[in-house]
Amino acid sequence: MEFGQEYEQYVRRAAFEALLAGDRPGERCRVLDLEENGRQYAIVRFAVPPGADSLRDALTGHFLKYPEYTLLRWDAGEYLVIIKAEPGDLDRCVGRCVRALRENGEALGGGGWHAAVSPGVDSPLALPECYETVSRLWAQRYFLPGEHLLTRQTVGRGADEEEQLQALTAAAADPRRMNELLERGSGGEVPGFVARLLEELAPGLGSDSFCRYLALSTRFTALRFVEERGVDHRTFIRTWSLDLPAAGRFTPAVLEDYMVRTLQAAVRCRDGNMVDRCRGVMRQAADYVSAHFNREGLSLDQVAAAVGLSPNYLSALFRREMGCTFVEFLTDRRMELARELLETTDLRSGQVARAVGYRDPRYFSSLFKKTQGMTPREYRADKKSADG
Repeated sequence: MEFGQEYEQYVRRAAFEALLAGDRPGERCRVLDLEENGRQYAIVRFAVPPGADSLRDALTGHFLKYPEYTLLRWDAGEYLVIIKAEPGDLDRCVGRCVRALRENGEALGGGGWHAAVSPGVDSPLALPECYETVSRLWAQRYFLPGEHLLTRQTVGRGADEEEQLQALTAAAADPRRMNELLERGSGGEVPGFVARLLEELAPGLGSDSFCRYLALSTRFTALRFVEERGVDHRTFIRTWSLDLPAAGRFTPAVLEDYMVRTLQAAVRCRDGNMVDRCRGVMRQAADYVSAHFNREGLSLDQVAAAVGLSPNYLSALFRREMGCTFVEFLTDRRMELARELLETTDLRSGQVARAVGYRDPRYFSSLFKKTQGMTPREYRADKKSADG
């Protein structure tokens, strides 16, 4: 994906998050090209497995090709597609979206794909409701691993209540489900995950002992998860106040609250470790740029290869961790040396340009004026005049 497309996605995601929060919805709709009247809307949420770059490129290329789709990078490896269609055309646009996910997911992702699809709405101002619905559906992938397409219809399918009661076994509380959530999910998914799990286990929730068993299972699963990531379990429990209630009946409400708090705390620890690792990688990337910035043609792809990341991911990290784009960071470092050379040497502008990594002196002069407010010649003259 081109850098300009990535930046556009970043702007649109920020606008959509603000729309979800109810912040100046009319302005946010304009940024997202969402008309308040005359169209229908839906949201599709999907994920690309780690390392499936071919699948990611195929899907992003598909959705960027059609004006009916607005693609937003969401959580790690996850995307949202806002579908906007003329009245009566929404089903066709949703169907084309789902076909692309299914065909590419099975061909390039080994069949390990999931997509959640919201019902349609008639106004962009109803998209927060769509997002809430699609997020609840998305959480069901942990409970329906064989159901790739998650809609109200497919999630509602399955055994009737009597069959569910008969199927209640210890396997329903399998900690592997929680591990999968902790590995891949977001903190916002936890309440829906816990609610669905407890719904499956409802026949046993009248037992205080069974509720305590589930709480302990959640606790031990979370502790193992954070310890594997270098977090001391005592610090984890103390920081998030996760001691088990010592007295009183362990009701389903108490259990649900404890499970949500514990799993969300583990997700936050995971994300905190990810931030630390990201910052370490960013230090490596910044050091690499500082060591090679005067190399002609230094690119994001080269730096990404040096630190072992994909260019798209490194680009996003630069914006998030450094507060600027890769190009802005590289340009700033080059301009810093250019100012120093103009102040301390008699090198001509073209020589300075080559010394800081630019082949074209005219481009260098234009960029210097744009970023420094004056041409290289004016900058040198200004400094000499100031030094008197």
